[in-house]
Amino acid sequence: MLPLQRWLPPDQAATYLHPYSGFRTRGSRMGMDVDPQVLAYGSNRSGAGVFTGGRVPSLALENPRGSTFIEGDLIVDGWLENLGGLVFVRGNLVAQTLYTSGYLVVLGELRVRRLFGEDEPYGTYVFGDAYVESAVFSHNHHFDVWGRAELGGVVHDESDGYEALRRWLVTW
Repeated sequence: MLPLQRWLPPDQAATYLHPYSGFRTRGSRMGMDVDPQVLAYGSNRSGAGVFTGGRVPSLALENPRGSTFIEGDLIVDGWLENLGGLVFVRGNLVAQTLYTSGYLVVLGELRVRRLFGEDEPYGTYVFGDAYVESAVFSHNHHFDVWGRAELGGVVHDESDGYEALRRWLVTW
């Protein structure tokens, strides 16, 4: 895991996110449906850990204690996994392969070779530009980009079918 800077209880996590409160509702200046309260409360109103960004070979974003706030850029040379977590990256996110089945909010740019977005109710929200070589989305995974979105091949189980999704994953 990344180095923990400090732990924020829910009220302090909300203050940390206050400059970004404009992304809360559709129709706002930013126009994204991202709820800072969900991120600030974490799991069971536990708050959030603020972690230092940096470069790592691979990473599983597991923080059973609450939300994960990453200060700065996060560069992952290999596999990055978000298994149902509440993650806010206050910078750019670069990875070879990104698997996310949780809430992933990237304030900067997203650059990934392969993106596998699974599950709802949250999804992946990028406020900068997104560059994705190939993507697979399943179970109504939301993928919203405020900046420019460049997606190479995209397969979605709802529109392309489960078999197409499975074949795409096998080619990866």
